[in-house]
Amino acid sequence: MADNSATEAAERRKTQRFVATRRGEQCFWVIIDGQRHPLSDLSLSGFAMPASSPLPAGKAFEFVLQRANVPDEIRGFAKVVNHI
Repeated sequence: MADNSATEAAERRKTQRFVATRRGEQCFWVIIDGQRHPLSDLSLSGFAMPASSPLPAGKAFEFVLQRANVPDEIRGFAKVVNHI
């Protein structure tokens, strides 16, 4: 049996994720502290984004999700869980 402990530790989301691109183009972004970042993927329980300067683990932050060609925004609070 393979040891999946590293994989399980890295991935905490238990719901299905989907890639945040459509036809190869970025279609979801997150705004944190006024900075817009493309999302890698998202799910009901979280999202992932490339971060050149990751937020500190455990830090709670306010965010805004945006979708291409949709004027609505989704606002919320999240907490950094891990960095991969």
